[in-house]
Amino acid sequence: MSRGALDRLIGRPVTVLVLLVTLVVLGVIANARMPRQLMPSGIVLPTISVMIPVPDSTPQEVMERVAVPAEEWIRTIPGISSIRSISGSSFCRLRVEFSDGADAQVIYADIRDRMERLLPDLPEGADRYRLFRFDLETDVPVISCAASYDASVESPDALLENVVAPRLESIDGVARVEVQGLIARQVAIELVPERISAHAVDVMALINRLSEENIIAPGGALEEGGTRTLLRVTRRFDDLDALRAFRVDDSLLLGDIAQVFIERGVQDFVVRVDGRLCKIVRAFKESDANAVDVTRALGAAFDHELSRDPRLADFDFHVFWDAGEQVTASLSSLRSTCAWGGLLAIVVLFVFLRRWRSTVVVAAAIPVSLLLALVVMEWSGSTLNALSMMGLTIAIGMLIDNAIVVSETIFRRRELGESPARAATGGAHEVALAVTLATLTTVAVFVPLIFLGSDSFIGTAMAEVGSPICYSLIASLFVALVFIPTGTIWLCPERSGAAGASGESGGWGARPPGLLRRRYRRALAFSLRHRLPAFLLRLLAAATAM
Repeated sequence: MSRGALDRLIGRPVTVLVLLVTLVVLGVIANARMPRQLMPSGIVLPTISVMIPVPDSTPQEVMERVAVPAEEWIRTIPGISSIRSISGSSFCRLRVEFSDGADAQVIYADIRDRMERLLPDLPEGADRYRLFRFDLETDVPVISCAASYDASVESPDALLENVVAPRLESIDGVARVEVQGLIARQVAIELVPERISAHAVDVMALINRLSEENIIAPGGALEEGGTRTLLRVTRRFDDLDALRAFRVDDSLLLGDIAQVFIERGVQDFVVRVDGRLCKIVRAFKESDANAVDVTRALGAAFDHELSRDPRLADFDFHVFWDAGEQVTASLSSLRSTCAWGGLLAIVVLFVFLRRWRSTVVVAAAIPVSLLLALVVMEWSGSTLNALSMMGLTIAIGMLIDNAIVVSETIFRRRELGESPARAATGGAHEVALAVTLATLTTVAVFVPLIFLGSDSFIGTAMAEVGSPICYSLIASLFVALVFIPTGTIWLCPERSGAAGASGESGGWGARPPGLLRRRYRRALAFSLRHRLPAFLLRLLAAATAM
């Protein structure tokens, strides 16, 4: 900022006040709008697992027919660093690691694309592959709830699957809802032995024919106009009546010799809460959703809508994991630490300055700088999380450095007889270059952390810490050069001599901490007289720190 522009700005206190209020309001709005998360988005392990079931196959067959072709297809994806495969009886597991800097979302989509291309060449039954990845924001539930019910409740699985899950999924920010403990349903064909014997039915031949009528098989590929379309052959029974109408021979239907019905699978585990049976309902949020808002909406749905639904009168919902509460507690703890740090900084400042008005002016740099940093963070799409709050906490002690230098220079010029307005402009110009270089030097230390964000898992975390520090330090420089000089004019209007009479003394010379000053003078005089020992002492201190 040029000298003329700074002089004009400091000379217009109303303009400075309007600018200050505007920036503070923007900071408050940014603080209210920023999503709250426990950890930042983008912390994804650089690994994706692929699980391919291969029924009735030996490990050798799985390796030759599934693992090797899958590795060849996946190897064509840019950014893949390594592929490891395990071939066993009836399964193939691939672990794909991608390099730092690769986009996890793009890699995931590319792997799914390669697997879809591979499907026509896979053996029968190997088409139900699954991809697994871990994303701290989307793969960890924001709410886990135990839905307990009485043993007399009919079809609890159907109520949870068809009533509870759809209602929760309709809430803004909820990506999906999983209900753990549901018992799978399957179609059962129970042959009647007497009828089988009476009609002399070949049971094995019947089983083979039913298997052939219920298949999903690759049908090759169709290439036309530069477009390659994968074909699949599907033959399935639409409902139980179609299965009962299946012809065993010209005069015999399946329904004549067997009972066809839907039965529940085997329940291999039981979950109870206070002695009552229950299922676990887990809700996952979208990657850009506010965890606190989502959990509040889910909690309201459990407490009010679902609890009052007459169809769920015999259900009780007990939330035992709430990520929103964890986020709120963590951020509140960091805010408390941040507040205590700022308060201690103000106390130390007052002890040395011995002027409450100048202490207020300098201390105001802390909240104003933090609010300006929040504005930039909100515009850049950042979130308030444990790491970004840690960065703001670290920066608090450095936010008043520039303000102290500028204010003390202004008060020193007042002691020389200058008017408050002239001392404010002259003092700001005198140290503007010095504080700017000092701030930029400090920022330069943390800037590399920001550029590590797209390089690695650790880099993402480091960027979340470094960005708020850089934003708040640059904001503190702006506050020190613009708002602090104007603040000294309006909140400390007296000259040095008048201030000393009223207890608002002007500089270090008026009411210095005597003992500290005397000891400092002695240490400085000793260092100047004995330069070599002082230099060796500094080297020893540096070596100890290393």
